[in-house]
Amino acid sequence: MPSQLISVESGDVTEQRHRTIPREGVVSLDRSTRDILMGTALGDGYLEPHGKGVRLQVVHSVRYRSYVEWKWKQLQVIGCSPIHYCSAAYPFWRFVTKIHPYLSELRAVFYRHGKKSVPENIGELLRTPLTLAVWFTEARQLSQLVSPWVVTDLRYKLIITPVTTEDASPR
Repeated sequence: MPSQLISVESGDVTEQRHRTIPREGVVSLDRSTRDILMGTALGDGYLEPHGKGVRLQVVHSVRYRSYVEWKWKQLQVIGCSPIHYCSAAYPFWRFVTKIHPYLSELRAVFYRHGKKSVPENIGELLRTPLTLAVWFTEARQLSQLVSPWVVTDLRYKLIITPVTTEDASPR
């Protein structure tokens, strides 16, 4: 049987322990779960190779605790580690999901040469309001984009261009 890493808190110490979990069939994901995963992959999420699959690592600043908790609840269908607080130089909240075939599919799209990159079919990937909302929430540094992205749909047209310091300053 496989094992799962869990956090056990006792006093001021958080220990990492493995526990044996039964292997179950692959869980099918509904549209909203897929949309959240897509938006997260477009944003700050890291699709991490793990064992024989891929899992999602979610890490956000301590300021975004409620967002981390919301995402953790939404992704429980896949299975998630407990949310862990890390008090490093830049404190953050973190959790990882279990491996899932859909995460492997996303990794193939976003990590073509081992490094995360924006796929050319970005317009096809940003098709739902939930995907857009998660992506915008994740994308804290839109000014770091290297080229404009244009997403066109019958319902909306979105153009995001890089912002320079001069553009962002108040007039």
